[in-house]
Amino acid sequence: MQRLASALLLVLWLASLAAAQESRPGGGGSNVPRGWSTQAHQDFQRGLAEARSGQDDLATADFHASIALDSNHIEAFEALAAMLAKRGQWRTIVQYWAVYIQRHPEDGRAYCERGTAYSWLQDDNHALADADKACSLSIQHCCQEAKNYRAHPAPWALSPMPAAASGSGEGSQAAPGSIAPLSGSTDGSTGSGTSTSTPSREAGPARVTPNQTGAFLRSGTAMIPFSLTIETTPNPSVAGQPVTVSFKVAPLAGQAAGPTPTGTVVARTSESTCEASVEEGHCSLVIHNASDTLLAEYKGDRKFIVIPMIVRHTVTDFDISASLGFSIEAGSKESYEIRIRPVNGFRGAVSLSCATSPALAKCSFSPQSVTLGGSDSASSTLRVQTSDKADYKLSVTITGISGSGNPRTGGLTHRAQSDLSVLHFYASSHDRADDLPESVVVIYVVLLALGALIGFVVFLAGFGIFGDLRAVENTPETPIAGVAMGLVHICGQAVGDERLTSPVTSTPCFGYRVDVKIGPLAPFQTYTKTANFYLQDASGTVLVNPDGAQLDLAGGGTAERVVKTKEKSSRAGEPSDQELRMWAFRHFGDSNNHTALFEHLMFREYCILPGQRLNVAGTCVENPQSKDAQDHNMIARGTPFVISCGTEERVEGWLRWRAALSLIAGAAITIICVGLLILFVEGVKGV
Repeated sequence: MQRLASALLLVLWLASLAAAQESRPGGGGSNVPRGWSTQAHQDFQRGLAEARSGQDDLATADFHASIALDSNHIEAFEALAAMLAKRGQWRTIVQYWAVYIQRHPEDGRAYCERGTAYSWLQDDNHALADADKACSLSIQHCCQEAKNYRAHPAPWALSPMPAAASGSGEGSQAAPGSIAPLSGSTDGSTGSGTSTSTPSREAGPARVTPNQTGAFLRSGTAMIPFSLTIETTPNPSVAGQPVTVSFKVAPLAGQAAGPTPTGTVVARTSESTCEASVEEGHCSLVIHNASDTLLAEYKGDRKFIVIPMIVRHTVTDFDISASLGFSIEAGSKESYEIRIRPVNGFRGAVSLSCATSPALAKCSFSPQSVTLGGSDSASSTLRVQTSDKADYKLSVTITGISGSGNPRTGGLTHRAQSDLSVLHFYASSHDRADDLPESVVVIYVVLLALGALIGFVVFLAGFGIFGDLRAVENTPETPIAGVAMGLVHICGQAVGDERLTSPVTSTPCFGYRVDVKIGPLAPFQTYTKTANFYLQDASGTVLVNPDGAQLDLAGGGTAERVVKTKEKSSRAGEPSDQELRMWAFRHFGDSNNHTALFEHLMFREYCILPGQRLNVAGTCVENPQSKDAQDHNMIARGTPFVISCGTEERVEGWLRWRAALSLIAGAAITIICVGLLILFVEGVKGV
């Protein structure tokens, strides 16, 4: 259990390291903390960011690079140990702590961390020795670790300590402070095509402290510094082009030659991998994605310490942007701008061509070739000429070729395709519609003719309303007692015993008009209901039958109410929302209108109220159901028949506005429908 707890602490160490770095001066910004070199600190910070985003390979490489440049900061060693612990590379962790301890022999934290790695290697002898050393340097939790080792020794623990081993990979043992080979690590310092790693100048017998990326060859008890050079050819390459990765491991100038380096180098991207031995010196792979990263790793062998590296290889490319829309007119010629954009600094000429399918249209480019300079896009004009045939889908394929067009020889080929619907737009007399089915032609003609007829009827209705206006203007207001048979204009208060109850506000009235909108976008529909009432002035009383009258009641007895789903808007004494929905469904619904459509309603209610002053223009006739002299005469339906709660001037203005609207709207509808009908018929006939 103690090993499991130690491992979890080691793996989670990176998170605490990142928080600690951000809380320090310069930890989260561009300032370099005291004691750090600029490049080493940048590599370390970049590694923390990559580790937080789950890019473990890149993080490991950057921690390697930071340590190689400056091996004096325990934070970098702790972060690298956390990355290696996630892979179970405990022997490599031991080796790196040995490097740090050589520089800082009085830092008890390093002994404690290395002791944890030894315990995972089942090397409790060295684990106990490092715990004791850390305890002597005042690392209190390692004092408890030492007690645990002695109290609960493993079967292999507390045996005589072996001599220093040359190292044989993960799981092998070595004396504290010795250097064993590194293997299985990835990534390191960055380069662009060529990366050269250089070793420490402080190499000595038995122990080495590298401060730059490099490889070290063990020769007996001595460490001979070697350089690792990795180069990619060609660089830059184009997408899909084979790339040769060349590598060389050789002693630095002025160093004595040692044993011949062995081992393998692995180069990989997200899509492909190649591997070769140091003796072969090269391998090949293909990089298809311009945003991919080439990672090169020298595996080494049992005689080597290796710090790996990243080679950032540049892959250039270009792309074609073509937006032709959705349709094109038959028998027309259209022009479109096509843009060619360089990717990763692509340079070179791109030849453009096009093809259409089916071959009922022609296309061409002007210019036929563009040159990209690495950053700015270039454009060319695509011209498409269609034939007179319509109603089909036209596919336009655009091809851009650089060089040979074959990526294996450094060329590139890209294609873009757009589909257009070729149509007749019937915009002028030369357009033809004879390809349409006969049933469609009949429907179009009937609809346009019906629209023209409706417009004409509305236009004629405008003249009728204008006639009502003239009649009202020419008929003077008459006292009720002096009315005669025929057209009259009277004014008085509404009185009577017969009352109705309005549906929206439950108001007692002599009549009401309710405008209902079923849904937010629907038009208003109207329902009217009236009862006979008397109009009274100082001279007398006359019966009014309002059935069929034009009601101008805005402003007097007017109410508006909105009914929405799951909302309760009714007030005391008024119908509930559900009652209003059912009322609307009874008067405006049918088998084709589901009740769900009546969830959102708007009501406008206009009432003829008792005691309300009204202007009435209508026809005085004899009441066939007269009971006494008071109701011998009756104002009833005629031309005009208007009941208004406004003044005489308002009644005339209201009629004038309705007449103008009918005349203008009716004329516009008629002209538009007749014009479209003529154009359509000409298109059908091919005129």
